Amino acid sequence: MKLLLLKTLLQRRARDEGFTLPMVIALGLVMVLLGAISITTANEENITAISQNSKSDALAIAEVGVARYRELLDRNRVLTVYDSKVKPGEKSWKDITEVCDKTEEIQALSLGDARDVTISENGQDLKIGEYSLVSYEYTNDDTPPIANGKLNLTSDAANNNARGILEVKGTAADGSEAQIEVEIPVRINPDDMTNLAPALWIGNKTPTLGTLLTINNGNLVIKDPAAAKTNGCGDFSSFLPGQQVISDNRNIPSIQKIIDDVKNAGDVASGDRKNTLNTANPPVTFGTTSDKAYNPDIVPSKFQASDCKSIKLCRYYYVPDSTTALSYTDKDMVTDGIAKTTLLLNQPLSISATSAATTPIKVGSSTNFGSSDAFEIYVDGSGNDITINAAFGETIDIRAFIHAPQSKLTITGTGTVNIFGSVWVNDFENTTATVNIAPDDIKSNATTGDKSYKYYSTTPSRTPKPLTGSPTNWKTEEVD
Repeated sequence: MKLLLLKTLLQRRARDEGFTLPMVIALGLVMVLLGAISITTANEENITAISQNSKSDALAIAEVGVARYRELLDRNRVLTVYDSKVKPGEKSWKDITEVCDKTEEIQALSLGDARDVTISENGQDLKIGEYSLVSYEYTNDDTPPIANGKLNLTSDAANNNARGILEVKGTAADGSEAQIEVEIPVRINPDDMTNLAPALWIGNKTPTLGTLLTINNGNLVIKDPAAAKTNGCGDFSSFLPGQQVISDNRNIPSIQKIIDDVKNAGDVASGDRKNTLNTANPPVTFGTTSDKAYNPDIVPSKFQASDCKSIKLCRYYYVPDSTTALSYTDKDMVTDGIAKTTLLLNQPLSISATSAATTPIKVGSSTNFGSSDAFEIYVDGSGNDITINAAFGETIDIRAFIHAPQSKLTITGTGTVNIFGSVWVNDFENTTATVNIAPDDIKSNATTGDKSYKYYSTTPSRTPKPLTGSPTNWKTEEVD
């Protein structure tokens, strides 16, 4: 029986010998085909992944471009209300000169010139791609849209969704491209309208400020002949680190208007309403009822003493009786805090507090009320310098507006000089005294205001520049 079973199996094996080989070959071909498909699929997935990575790289570089163009707009805010490309009858970026960056740089950027994006590796800068400007367009939701440059500078409510539409293209190192569009909200800048007052305006480009000068809620403005080229964007931050410093190519304003006012006050037709100051024994108190007052807004021939019944409408003008240096040592020179006084000098002025001073010396208001508008000191003529000496640690409190466009102000001593108002002088020198300058509170004193505020905010070239908000409505776009 066993022999019969073995014989049967051997016979079947013999019959299947021709079928096994083809089966093996077929299975091998299937395996090869599956392997080829797997390799092809893996390659395609790898290519897709590489493509997606390159696309991500290009998008990341475009995002870098958005950040850098936002920085450009923040530094050159005037550009936010102009388009980067030319429109008929309108200015474009390349036509704007009121920028801090070099004009040729703005022109290059407006033409979409590419900017490299690099990383530092092993001490070398490695280029990983580049970004370029596709376009920037200022627009709003008015119908029709207001032409660029028409941003309302006094009310955001009047600006109907003012914004800039920025498009930036990013290119990865392998040539992959991606494009991003964002909207940048454009708002007015109220700070420029309230805080442009020069607390200290100096005509000399290289004053000696010392390390003990502090300016609160105001600006240090330095005349910079090159500012006409840098558009007031020169870097003077080293003068007062951490404080607002502006470079300006204009001269300090003239005091000719005050000279004319004093002349008119002394006009015979007005009854000679100016007061003569005795330089040998100068007064301590100004604006007394026995002195003469004058309203500079009334034509001299029509002025009458009765026009000054309301002291708020008139000023007391004082002119020294000689050009001898005027000196106040350990003496106040004050008003009652109500009278408005203008002192016009054509000689040097010195104010000193020595060891004999028992209380802080006061210049201006005899109280801590009133604005710098209530006491004004003007100095005419070159070389008529001002000296303030706070000796032996004494204190001098000045609540006044000092305007001497051709004079040098020198502060000496080791004491403290507090100036509540503004100082405009051709040169400034201080090395050892503690000096604090705080302009009038513009917001709470908007009626009279600080004269520096009035001048600076009404100068056309000092129009408040817009502010930009954080980019919104990020969109990826097809690259043209």
